Amino acid sequence: MALNLSTENLARSSASHPWRVVLIWVAVLVGAMVAIMAFLKDGLTTAFVFTNDPEVQHGEKLLEEIRGPKGTNEVVVFQSTKYTIDDPEYQRAVEDLTA
Repeated sequence: MALNLSTENLARSSASHPWRVVLIWVAVLVGAMVAIMAFLKDGLTTAFVFTNDPEVQHGEKLLEEIRGPKGTNEVVVFQSTKYTIDDPEYQRAVEDLTA
């Protein structure tokens, strides 16, 4: 007896055994997730590197040689419930922290 995988037979089989179809789909999805985790574990990264040698990299290297290495940007928010920005105590505290 040959296995007939026509759409009609698949639909009839799916309709007569719906939970079997759901379990098969769950097994397929779990298997796909396991395969993705196994094969792409080290292949996916957020690191950005150029695959060629663009002019942008040359320009950045030249600017770094001329100006020195890039600094970091930091944001500090000062807040006080007691003083306003015009008070000398507040200004002294800000200057002490940023000096």
